[in-house]
Amino acid sequence: MKNILLLVLLIPLMAITQNQTKIDSLNHLLLSSKNEEKAIILSNLSEIYAQSGEADKALAMAEEALELAKINRSKKAEAEVVSSIALSYYHLSNTEKAKEYFLKSIELFEKTGQYKKQAKDIHNLGSLFYSQNEYQTSISYFKKVLKVKEIDNYPELMAETYMDIGVNYYRIGEYSKALDNYLLSKNYYGKTANSDNYKNLLNRMGVLYYSKGEYDTAIKYMLMVLDLNEASADTLRMGTVHNNIGTIYFKNSEFENALNHFKLAKEFYTAAGENKYVLSTLINIGKVFEKMDNPDSSLNMFLKAQSIAIKVDNKLSLSTIEHNLGGLYFTKRICDTALIYYFRALEYKEKIGNKSGMIMIYNSIGDVYTYQGRYSDAINYYNKSLKLALESEIKNEIKEDYKALSNTWHLSGDDAKAYDYHLLYTKYKDSIFNETKSNQIAELQTKFETEKKEKENIALKSDIQIKDLIISRKTLYITFLTGGIILIIIFLTLIFRQYQRKVMAYNTLVNQNIQNANCDRKQWKIQESRLATNGENKQTNKGDAGKTLILQLQKYFVEEKPYLQSTLSLDDLCKTLHSNRSYLSRAIHKYLAMSFYELLNDYRLKEARLLLMNNEYNHISIAGIGQIAGFSSRSTFYSGFKKQFGITPSYFRQSLVR
Repeated sequence: MKNILLLVLLIPLMAITQNQTKIDSLNHLLLSSKNEEKAIILSNLSEIYAQSGEADKALAMAEEALELAKINRSKKAEAEVVSSIALSYYHLSNTEKAKEYFLKSIELFEKTGQYKKQAKDIHNLGSLFYSQNEYQTSISYFKKVLKVKEIDNYPELMAETYMDIGVNYYRIGEYSKALDNYLLSKNYYGKTANSDNYKNLLNRMGVLYYSKGEYDTAIKYMLMVLDLNEASADTLRMGTVHNNIGTIYFKNSEFENALNHFKLAKEFYTAAGENKYVLSTLINIGKVFEKMDNPDSSLNMFLKAQSIAIKVDNKLSLSTIEHNLGGLYFTKRICDTALIYYFRALEYKEKIGNKSGMIMIYNSIGDVYTYQGRYSDAINYYNKSLKLALESEIKNEIKEDYKALSNTWHLSGDDAKAYDYHLLYTKYKDSIFNETKSNQIAELQTKFETEKKEKENIALKSDIQIKDLIISRKTLYITFLTGGIILIIIFLTLIFRQYQRKVMAYNTLVNQNIQNANCDRKQWKIQESRLATNGENKQTNKGDAGKTLILQLQKYFVEEKPYLQSTLSLDDLCKTLHSNRSYLSRAIHKYLAMSFYELLNDYRLKEARLLLMNNEYNHISIAGIGQIAGFSSRSTFYSGFKKQFGITPSYFRQSLVR
């Protein structure tokens, strides 16, 4: 369940925010104004009322202003009034009328030489199309902003426009184009920028890097936003940034760090009086406690969130909370209570038409019925989940439904149907795996070529700089050349012996790792054969359920290699092995003398070592090898490899080449 929330702000229309002091001031001026001046004041008031939600009042004022502008034949005033009418229609949700009047105002602003206002209304049109999910059309209008006459005189507007182009590209999954436009926006804001839009840009860049899986860079940008917000005491944005940092740590399985930032986010949201965000953060904290094997604290958080969701009548959040509560009770094997929460969650999901949520809840209900031995009921709900998943073309859910149906039919005694569904499961699993790996390899190949070109450019630039430096300081080098050479010879003599000893030690480690890797490969084959034999002889370990569970786990790891999935969790493993978190965790500690994450990293590191020895992967970067082996973090892979094998993956690969 994807319940951890990453928060960003939507693209706003460039209208005036409500300011009661300004309203009072304009109303006072209105009493003594006439003709064109009165039309412009009415237009300004119209914009403010439109933003404050009084769209009908705003429209009436704008229409009165339009009549005055036409009577006085003032095209400038008419342009401003038409723009105000467009904003009013937008806030009345009449998008077609809003588009019509924005197009008129854009034309009038251009004719009267009001280029900045022309650019703003083109920008507003882009925002309007964005709100309707018409991202390509939105991009085309934002690009028109950049072609408006004298636009270079308005760097802030250009910065906002490049940012909004980037947001659209992000929405359609074109991350490279999104990043290009974000960087252009950042350049226009400048290094000393401290506006809300600049903070929003940095936040969006953090979200983009998070989506690309570059968590360290994502956190770097989030911390930049945090520093800027601390200076301005903006509690709402502070809460949002802490929430996002917590989300990144959660994704990277750094649960303590995630918990600290989610708690800070909750404090800031509470101070800002933003209950809807407090609600989301409570859900996030509950999910962290669940991952940290603290079900009581998790339950407490979900119940607090439930109370707020009921007060504000947030059905979407309620459905998420009820689903999570059901999951907690099912973990404790309190099945009747789990079903009560699951059915409540399903009712909310059905009311709001959330198909992806319905798919997950149908599957969860099926899991409970399977555990209770109510196989016909379980099959019924798995089929409901499968039907929606097929309609929505959600491949991963289709795969999981086929797997669940195969298992349940087997438990019910119908092995023929179990086999049919197992074939479908295998087909979808292979399809998803091949598609994922193909995309990863293509992305890694592109990244490899890009990095290669960048290194070549850096090397060329360095050569030029060195030559210039040699020419400019030739006399100085000649003066100290003799003494420098003597010092270098002495220094090299001293370190050469140390280097020889170090190389010998590292070469010994490389040879040991090669031998160990070959042994691992043989042992896995032997283990696979033994596990198959144990599978046929079901009496083996009959009296030791924990050992049997570990054998099942080892068989699954050897045959299926699930550890190659960077998102594999203890919950996923429990679901596959039909166990629970506490029991499986204890069994791993007892029989393998390690934690689940240590076991996972052990398999991944050994897999990475084998990949580095395979010539077919020589074109893949070291970081890429780590990703294929299941690591989502480059730093985690490097440090883990060095700690376990005594050498870095780079040195290991280079030694193999030599």
